[in-house]
Amino acid sequence: MNCKYKALSNYYDQNVECPTLVQLFRSQEAENAVPTYQFIIENETDKDILLPFVYNGKYRLVIQNRESRIEKLIELN
Repeated sequence: MNCKYKALSNYYDQNVECPTLVQLFRSQEAENAVPTYQFIIENETDKDILLPFVYNGKYRLVIQNRESRIEKLIELN
């Protein structure tokens, strides 16, 4: 697969509590779509994850805390 990988810290450099759900969606997909990528940050060593950008185009990065409250919603180009 020909992916481009970029670190989560390129887009979100705030303190991340554990556990935190990180989801990457294509921007044109519906709110309830299956994410292109998702990962649960469970400890400090997981915070350096790489996000795989499989398709060209815009993405939506969603970061949720343990109460499922959206902490950050980022539109990516």
